[in-house]
Amino acid sequence: MSDICNYEHLQTHIIERVDPNKVKVNLFADKEIPPMNFVVCGAFNPYFETESVGVPIEIDIYVNTIKTNIDMYEATEILDEFSLVLRHELIHLEQYTEDRFDFEDIEANEKEAYAREKKEVPWYRNIKL
Repeated sequence: MSDICNYEHLQTHIIERVDPNKVKVNLFADKEIPPMNFVVCGAFNPYFETESVGVPIEIDIYVNTIKTNIDMYEATEILDEFSLVLRHELIHLEQYTEDRFDFEDIEANEKEAYAREKKEVPWYRNIKL
């Protein structure tokens, strides 16, 4: 990745490094997001095995304008936030696959995920950009 890219390049960079059978990455323009800012949010779908989509994790990146050039500092900030959100959702996937995802107590699932999400090294730190 060069020193300057845009959000679409960054999205492509991320998509090339995640398992498309587990993670879907979306990029949206939202004029309510201030320029050069972003929001990253994710969701775990515990019903992924019974739905036609079949992807358990979906992560959305919201920016003001998609075609805007960004520098490596901003790209790294987005990757840091993406990494945190991804780890959080992967913890939910782990809970589910280990039969520990509590459909009756979502708050307990969240409590564990928030407690563990910051303890691991970001997934992309060993990838040469």
